Amino acid sequence: MKFFYIKNIIYSFLMGVFVFLFPWELINSNLMSSDYGTHFSHLESAEWIDRKYETVNLFSYTNQDLFHFVLFELKTILNDSELVLRFISGFIMFIWSYFCISRMNIFFALLFLLHPFAIDMLISIIRNSIAFSTIIVATMIPIKIISYSLLAFAPFWHITAVCGLFFVTVKDFIIERLRSKVFILAAIVFTGIIIATLPTFFNEIVYSFVPDKTQHVYQNAILNNQFGREVDTIIMLIILTIIMISPREYLKKHYFITIILVWFSIMNLMMPFANRLWAGFVPFLAYAVWDLRKDLRLLVMCFWTPYLALSYYQWSTLFRS
Repeated sequence: MKFFYIKNIIYSFLMGVFVFLFPWELINSNLMSSDYGTHFSHLESAEWIDRKYETVNLFSYTNQDLFHFVLFELKTILNDSELVLRFISGFIMFIWSYFCISRMNIFFALLFLLHPFAIDMLISIIRNSIAFSTIIVATMIPIKIISYSLLAFAPFWHITAVCGLFFVTVKDFIIERLRSKVFILAAIVFTGIIIATLPTFFNEIVYSFVPDKTQHVYQNAILNNQFGREVDTIIMLIILTIIMISPREYLKKHYFITIILVWFSIMNLMMPFANRLWAGFVPFLAYAVWDLRKDLRLLVMCFWTPYLALSYYQWSTLFRS
């Protein structure tokens, strides 16, 4: 193995260890009241441990059963609920870090990988993160049959990961065949709008394929039409605009995160969980910004750096009485 591969693995491992060991509860004391606390309670519950996992139908593993099964198996091996959750978080960060460090400066990558939304995905929204990480791994594998197999398997962790298979299919069969930048932009924007409007206007049909309590959370979020996320939208719109004025080949290369940013820009003011999608694919966002022309990259960082500080101020409980 070449040295730079070994170096990337070592750096990625160290990042995983950092996430594993760092006491995040000192920064955000609300962890136990978030999804992290729910996962911890499940691992500690005797009734949950005794549950039998059976395949009822194809979608029985697309929601929580496969995830719970893995948690249960890890609990039997590690015999510590907190250790199980931290191990998963560290492993996800290892994948994200390897993707980034293989493509960019490690310090630049940290500005994105350590964003509080990304950290929240790592330590709390871990089922989504496992699904999205499966997609990230799939995009790193050049062998199509393996890549598509992973993309097809990702929704078995969480149904939202079906976007990965959909996006890659759009790229391979539509975007790659387009020569005009205008048509490429149109395909990207149209795809983003489609996935943004489906759960809004056709929620009953979409959520009929998600037979667990998650559907009620998302439906209520849409009905409540909660606001207060304008800063997130502005920052992502700035990045999206800069990406869209970039050359055609750049758009083809970074189409995935571009579609997600289109989706996010539409959904963020309607759905409080919208940031989970770009945060779960934050390695793609970091790579897209890194790959920009140097002056445009600097422009993005002029907005991103204060946004990062503001996000930590809002996310952290250290500044609250």
